[in-house]
Amino acid sequence: MSSSTTVAVAGATGTLGAPVTNALLAAGYKVKVLTRGTAANDVLAAYQTKGAHIVFDAYTGKNLQNALQGVDILLSTVGTGADFYNGQVELIDAAKAAGFGLDGIKYAKQNDLHPFLTDKAKLRDYIEKSGLEYTYIFNGLFAEFLPRFGFDLKNKTATLHATATARFSITSLADIARFVALALSSPHSRNASLRVVSHTATFQEYVQLFEQATGSKWQIVEDLDARERIAKSADPASQLFPDFIAYAHSRAVYDTNENAAIGFQPTPVDEIISAVAKSQ
Repeated sequence: MSSSTTVAVAGATGTLGAPVTNALLAAGYKVKVLTRGTAANDVLAAYQTKGAHIVFDAYTGKNLQNALQGVDILLSTVGTGADFYNGQVELIDAAKAAGFGLDGIKYAKQNDLHPFLTDKAKLRDYIEKSGLEYTYIFNGLFAEFLPRFGFDLKNKTATLHATATARFSITSLADIARFVALALSSPHSRNASLRVVSHTATFQEYVQLFEQATGSKWQIVEDLDARERIAKSADPASQLFPDFIAYAHSRAVYDTNENAAIGFQPTPVDEIISAVAKSQ
């Protein structure tokens, strides 16, 4: 499928979009990069040397529909932001007008979904009402973001917002990228939700992995009241991401995944944590 399939990627220069785009190119897909910028940069130039077609577009109206002509799959790796929902709706509407499938990387619906993720759940409803074929690819916390989620590499401390035995899942950016490249050609992906997980463990187990990777003893700092404290603050909305960090320590877990169904083998967790430790 990859040699004759054209994939348009929105968000191709972002944190997730860059490794995904490179994985698609490496797998032999024809890649069309949609960018809102008006000037070339080093990332786009590198894509071009690998065979990607760069389309400068404002992501609006007829121009976007024209940009999607000849495309088989639209893949969105756009991160959340102030205008995330409206921007994604424009992509979906253009995809529908062009008459093809849609793939998105986003979080699953949950009854207790965190407000940080509600626009993604809202977007999922819009996609399913559009009548387009779709694939949702869910991942654990970005492994590379663990330092933002309480693991302080400089000071060798881990701030805990749940019990030490609470479990959460991580997925490295490279693993997500490889999974996506496999999933797009899998019969399991049609109108499906696919979960890609590099590793699931307790907070204490992740601390032990960081201790092994750094060769140092780590201190665990408990902050179990973070969410309550934020909720009672003068402006909880301004602390949405800190609240999400606390939420994730006990809620960002996938007990099952589609790794095997897609034919995907995740990177060993010790290699992932070692790479994170060396990146700081």
